[in-house]
Amino acid sequence: DKGRHHPAKEMLKKAAENVILLKKLIKDYKSAEKTDFLKMILDQENISQNVELFLIKQDESMAIEVARRTPHQDTLIQAFGLWKKYNSPDLAYQVIYRNITPDNIFHEVAKHEVLLKNRQIQTRLASDPRTSAETLKKLSKMTFSKQILNRIARNSNIDRDTIGILIRHSQ
Repeated sequence: DKGRHHPAKEMLKKAAENVILLKKLIKDYKSAEKTDFLKMILDQENISQNVELFLIKQDESMAIEVARRTPHQDTLIQAFGLWKKYNSPDLAYQVIYRNITPDNIFHEVAKHEVLLKNRQIQTRLASDPRTSAETLKKLSKMTFSKQILNRIARNSNIDRDTIGILIRHSQ
């Protein structure tokens, strides 16, 4: 396959692995060109963690894409830290959706009313075994969704207080 070693493809591959090279390449690009180039970087098979950390700081859509794809737990933690900057519950959702996200992020999500009111986030928290009993209780008090209440009831971390709240909901 001749296209496999095309110089432009090779350059993209190298830029995805080297943040210094990537910054040099996009230095003189206009906004739209830069965005297009960074999207091509996202499509590369191997992206170094330094490049990921650079990408998440570009904008919300880049942060969401990196959060969806990264194999690095630390990149997810950093991406979650940007949800407020981007005012993006969707970014927070993408982070907690991943199996490699550490438990403490779930605890952090529960501290933010705006995130807890997000339906996708409620659904994820209600079903995920990393969600604490305390968060399940908080969630059970603020939702009337049968789907979410059923998910809370099936979560292995449910405690007696939360079961009591679920019983009162059903009456």
